[in-house]
Amino acid sequence: MPEAYAVSALDDIAIQRAKSGDLNALERVYRAYEATVYSLARRICRTAEDAEDVMQETFLEVCRSIGGFRGTAPGSLTAWIKKVAASKALMRVRRGKYRDADE
Repeated sequence: MPEAYAVSALDDIAIQRAKSGDLNALERVYRAYEATVYSLARRICRTAEDAEDVMQETFLEVCRSIGGFRGTAPGSLTAWIKKVAASKALMRVRRGKYRDADE
């Protein structure tokens, strides 16, 4: 599913449900943004495995913190998730917890 379609499928009600901890809504958020987060993490990290780890860390943080997310529009959610993903990827690189580059 293309990202634009997936993100547009997240309406205000789905975002509000995710903020209240609805597991189905959280899964919709994950499905809508998994490709975006992986792509961003892959550009920052050296290996696919590190990008996958960053993706997992990102969505754990999103699930933990979405209740405090103040925005309601999909665009603001996109920006917030990308910020979390970039932060997680950069922390991984800075700590030196990366694998040798793919050959």
